[in-house]
Amino acid sequence: MKHDDSPQRGYQSFGLEKTAWLRDFHQDVGFLAGREEDVEKNDEKEFFSIGPPEDVEYPNVWPNESLLPGFREFMEDHFQRCRAFALHIVEATAMGLDVPATALLNRCLPDSSYARCIVYPQSSVQSLSSGKSQRIWPHTDEGVLTLLFQDSVGGLELEDRPNGRIFVPVAPTPEGAPSEIVVNTSDALQRWTNNSIRAGLHQVNLPGGLKDADSGVVPARYSYPFFLGPNFDASIGPLLHFVSDDNPANYEEMKYLEYCNMLIGGNYQNSSPAQMAKEAKL
Repeated sequence: MKHDDSPQRGYQSFGLEKTAWLRDFHQDVGFLAGREEDVEKNDEKEFFSIGPPEDVEYPNVWPNESLLPGFREFMEDHFQRCRAFALHIVEATAMGLDVPATALLNRCLPDSSYARCIVYPQSSVQSLSSGKSQRIWPHTDEGVLTLLFQDSVGGLELEDRPNGRIFVPVAPTPEGAPSEIVVNTSDALQRWTNNSIRAGLHQVNLPGGLKDADSGVVPARYSYPFFLGPNFDASIGPLLHFVSDDNPANYEEMKYLEYCNMLIGGNYQNSSPAQMAKEAKL
C-alpha cells in the first residue's frame, strides 16, 4: 500500500483495505497493532468515500451526473446533516463530562470528517469462516465518533468489554423500517479523555442466522458510516481535565494527521507492532 497523506476520496476497490492488520487491540494504551500473519487476511468489501463538500484541498471525486442524477446533491446534504448531528453529540458529551462545551468542539473545527457507502458483496459461509476473509475484522475507528446506518442483513458486532473480546450482535434495521443510527466512540475521544471513554471495538461478521451454518450464501450487505474526525492539526493528547496524579497522561501530544498517517499509511507494512507503538508515543 502506498503511503499517502491524502484522505480517501472516491471509489476503493474490493480487498484494498485490510483491517486485520489493526486487529490486536491493547486495552491499556488503546493502540491497534497488526501481526505479520494478518497481512494476508482480507476484507470482503468495497466502498465509495466522500469528505467535506467545502474541502478544496482534497476535493471529492464524483461519478458523472448523467449516470447517477441527484447522487452528489443528496450525498452532500446528508453529509452536512450527519456532521451537524455528530457535533451536537460532541457538545453533549463535553457537558456530560463536566468540561467546557468548547473543550472538545474546538479540536474538531474545521473537521476532517468523511463518509463511506460500503458494499459487502454476496459471499459464502465457507469464505467468511475460513479465517482468511471477513467482512471487517475487529478494529476501532480513528476519529471522534462514528454514526452508522445499516440495512436489514446484520453482521455488525460490538465488543462486550466487561467479558473481554466477546462480541455481541447489533440488531439490524428491520426490512422497510427507517434506519436507526448506531453511535460508536473512536480513538481520538479515548485519547482526549485519557481513557475515561474507550473507543468501541467492532467487526462485521456472519449474520446471526448463519453463525452455526457449515455452508450457504451470505447476502450482500450495505451500510453508510459517517466518521467525525478532528481537525488534522489538532492535538489528540489528553485534555488536562482528565490528567491527575492518580491518573497520569496515557498519551503524549500528537497531531491527528500524524496519527492517521501512522495507522493507515505505509508504516504498517514496514514496522513491527512494538515499533508502531513507539512511534505513537503511547
